[in-house]
Amino acid sequence: MSPPPAPPILTVDDVCVAYGDIPALDAVSFHVAPGDRIAVVGPNGAGKSTLFKAITGILPVQAGTIVVHGHQAGVDHCVAYVPQRGEVDWSFPLSVADAVMHGRVGRIGWLHRPSAADRAHVHACLAAVRLEDLAGRQIGALSGGQQQRMFIARALAQEAELVLMDEPLTGLDARSRQDVLDVLDMLDAQGIAVMVATHDLALAADVFERVLLLNQRLIAWGTPGDVLTEAHLMAAYRGHIRLVDTDRGRLVLGDVGHDGHAPHDRHG
Repeated sequence: MSPPPAPPILTVDDVCVAYGDIPALDAVSFHVAPGDRIAVVGPNGAGKSTLFKAITGILPVQAGTIVVHGHQAGVDHCVAYVPQRGEVDWSFPLSVADAVMHGRVGRIGWLHRPSAADRAHVHACLAAVRLEDLAGRQIGALSGGQQQRMFIARALAQEAELVLMDEPLTGLDARSRQDVLDVLDMLDAQGIAVMVATHDLALAADVFERVLLLNQRLIAWGTPGDVLTEAHLMAAYRGHIRLVDTDRGRLVLGDVGHDGHAPHDRHG
């Protein structure tokens, strides 16, 4: 007899979020189980970034509930948030090790100094993402891929069970993209759930086990094969998308930039 499934880390139930009078999310519901690897996709303004900020408690919800291990959003430190790189002040004088140590604050408190065990834990987290040699470097001196890996190290230092990553691959070269994807594999091997907001539908289909397709409301939720259908994509992108069959499979055109990715998304 197989054991019962583990309870979800995150439950989002009928959540509505707005910016003033402008709706951003409308009655969105889903859950995340331990070890899930989920791509969050949709057009510009679909609500991807908004969803992450609501889960972490940065934004309030107007209706519905977000529960993390039985607590309201923003209370449980088991959720780590990696913002878009453009939202970070990289000129702030902070070393890589100190930035990762910030992930320990929920464990040690603001008024306590890190212990030797905390420092050893941070070093191990940096080693896990292959940044231990850059521990003393200023965060602004890192490459884009290194910055993303630093944030993942901070999530490991936080001992997060769910990591939310907002457009982590945008603007990275092929090698840096692969470095980040390799670290996602490492998180997967540790049973850490990951949600990644991305405009790259091919990546969502190839790399992720589940896909959440948004356009303010939840269009579809499930396996890539069930979600990334022509009907669902047309509903999400409201016709501003074109599907072309090629020798390499179905190519998605429309609502994208010249490199095959959608332009920057203000509210995700």
